[in-house]
Formats: sequence, C-alpha cells, structure tokens
Amino acid sequence: MSRFSTVFISLLAMTLISTGFAQEGKVDWEMFGENLVWGLTSENEGLQRSAMKFIIKYADSLDINEASPNVYQIFSSHENSKVRQLALVTLYKMNCMWCLKNLVDDIYKETDPIIRHQIATILKEKPILYAMR
Repeated sequence: MSRFSTVFISLLAMTLISTGFAQEGKVDWEMFGENLVWGLTSENEGLQRSAMKFIIKYADSLDINEASPNVYQIFSSHENSKVRQLALVTLYKMNCMWCLKNLVDDIYKETDPIIRHQIATILKEKPILYAMR
C-alpha cells in the first residue's frame, strides 16, 4: 500500500471514529485520545497534523498530556512555520504547563514575528506562567 493510501485511510478512520461517536452521543474519549496520541507519535506528518487539529477541536474532553513532548518537539523544531503555529495552538489548548512555561524562554529565541506574537498572546493570557518560573 502506498504512503498516501496509508495516510488517507488513517485520516478517514480518525474522522469516522470522531463523527460516528459524536452522532451516537457515546464518545469514548479515552480511546479517541489514545488514537490521537498514536497519531502524534507516528512518523507521518499528515497524521500528526490531523491529530493536532482534532486536539484543538476536542481538547476540553481529552486527557492526552503524555503527547505534549511530541507536540512541543514539532513546535520547536519543524521548518514550516504554519506547522509550528498549529503545534503552538495545540499546546495552548492542551494546557500543557511545562510546555507553556518553556515559551517564556522561547519568545526571546523566536525569529518568526508571527509566532513570536502568538507566544506573547499566550503568555499574556496565562500570566501565572511568570510566577511559576
């Protein structure tokens, strides 16, 4: 099976799982979260991006803190600024405190003005982070 087919089938499965559960009103958030963590830890960028989008959408219902190092790694090292922005919003929605505390240092190293502004906005909204340092 080609790489594209694998990605497509994985994304389709995640979409069907999320919409199918939501329509029935019986969402197995633990299983859904486990699938998202699996997607984030995969080597497939498309799957990682889809998982981050689902996390942003359903963050209030998920407990997926074990995936935060993977998301932070994507934020801190990906070459595509749009993917880094997606990872930053994902970290914010996950409310990963150690990741958000690291942003206090990251803002001074950040060279992309859009991401730097996004970090500043997050830090402004979460002033407790300054006290935790």
